[in-house]
Amino acid sequence: FSVTGTSTARRFRSSRDRKTTETDTETSTIHYRNMMSNHYILPCEPIAMTQRAIVVDDSSFQRNIVSNTIGNWFDVVGTATNGKEAIEVFEAKRPDVITMDIMMPELNGIESLRRIKSRSPETTIVMVTSVSQNEKMREAARAGADGYVTKPVDTEALREEFDDVLEFPVTR
Repeated sequence: FSVTGTSTARRFRSSRDRKTTETDTETSTIHYRNMMSNHYILPCEPIAMTQRAIVVDDSSFQRNIVSNTIGNWFDVVGTATNGKEAIEVFEAKRPDVITMDIMMPELNGIESLRRIKSRSPETTIVMVTSVSQNEKMREAARAGADGYVTKPVDTEALREEFDDVLEFPVTR
C-alpha cells in the first residue's frame, strides 16, 4: 500500500490500484472503494494524536502557567511539586512530554531528569528555569534534557522549543 493525502484524510492505495481506502480522522469514517466502483462508508474509532504531558515545578503559579499553556498542545495528565514526586507521577502516568523546573526541594530537576531518562529515554523533557542558571542548564543538557525555556515562561518561546525538540509541530 502507498499512503497519500493530508493529515486529516489518509489514502491507502493497493499496489494494483484495485481498491482505495480513505480514513477521515475528523469525521471518524472509512471510505472504501473497489474496482467495481462500489463505495462503502464505515465508522471507525477516532485516531488520537494527543501526547500526554506532566508539569513539574515547586511554584504553583508556574505550574498553572505552564499547564495552561501546554494544555493547548498536549493532554496534561499530571503535575508534581518536586523531583521525587515527578518520578512517582511519571511512573503512574507514563507521559510522552515533561516540563521540569531545575531548582526544587527533595530532589532537583536534574537528578529527576537523569532517573526518568534512564527508565524512558524516548520521553521528551524540556527544562523550565530561571535565566541566571546557565551552568545548571549545561548540566541538564549533559543529563539528557531535550530543550529548555527560561522563566518567566513565554508562550511563543515554549511552542518554538517543543516544535524544535519534537518530530512534529505542536501547533498546526
